[in-house]
This record gives sequence, structure tokens and C-alpha cells, in this order.
Amino acid sequence: MGVFLEELKILIDSGGILMDKKEKIKNLIIENTSFLKEVGYDNFIEKSDVWDYTLSYISSNRDHAIEFEVDYRDLDVFVLVTVLEDGKLPSGYYMNKGKQVRTHLEKLFESGKIMDEEWTRIIDIRKEQKDKNERKIIALMNEYSTILKKNINNIQKLCSNEE
Repeated sequence: MGVFLEELKILIDSGGILMDKKEKIKNLIIENTSFLKEVGYDNFIEKSDVWDYTLSYISSNRDHAIEFEVDYRDLDVFVLVTVLEDGKLPSGYYMNKGKQVRTHLEKLFESGKIMDEEWTRIIDIRKEQKDKNERKIIALMNEYSTILKKNINNIQKLCSNEE
């Protein structure tokens, strides 16, 4: 690769993670979350910019979505359960029209609304992986995927009870 192209690749770098690594992370998230299609989340929306990537799984017959958000600045990943507005993602982030519309998955476990002691592995990964690198995102995504597979029915029941 020529010096100009190498420098251009470095300029495209955002927060220490190069475009090819972003693509790798995006593909990993899509691959690790494809099981959601099998449990009724038949549509997904991708949103990407310099600092983050969001993959939102939406079900045509449910009033909530499961969202995966990668923060490239902090090299972290979060999973949110989102209340839909007329079948679409809400315009607000945490709040929309005076109501909370997004909740971090960990909060559902912390509050005891969903019982599974293995969710604390996410906390352990964040403590163990203090360095900002893509290995942290990969470890978190693998753990989130495992926890979601195990608890998706409980999440769906909780969301249908709160509607």
C-alpha cells in the first residue's frame, strides 16, 4: 500500500479503531445476533457514523426493539431494550414524549425484573478489559449474545406486561 493510502487510512481512523476493524465488529454483531430473526425480530435497521454503530432489531408484532450500540470512542458495546412508537424507533434517545423509551439490558437484571445471575459476567468483562481495544467489544458481544439467547423469552414477556 502506498504511503498516501496508508496515511489516508490513518486519517479515517476514529478513536483508535480503523475502518477494517469497524467492519469486523459490525459483521460480528450481525452474526452473533442473527438468532433474533428466529424469535420474531424480522426487521433490522443499521445506523452508523464516525463514532458509533447501532443495529436495531424490530419485530412487526411487538412494541419493542432490541438494540446493539457500539461506541467507538470508548470501545464499548451496549444492549438496549427500546419501546417503539407506532412500530418505529422513537425520536428521543432515553426519553420520548415524557416517557422512558430505552433501558440498558443490565438494568433489567440489576432491578431483578429478569433473574439470571450470569449477567454479571458483563461487569467482569468491563473490569478485566480496561484497555480500549476491539477485544473488549468482541468479549462483550459474545457474552451479550449468550445472555440474550438464554433470556429473550423473559425479555419479551416483561415488555408485553409493561405495554
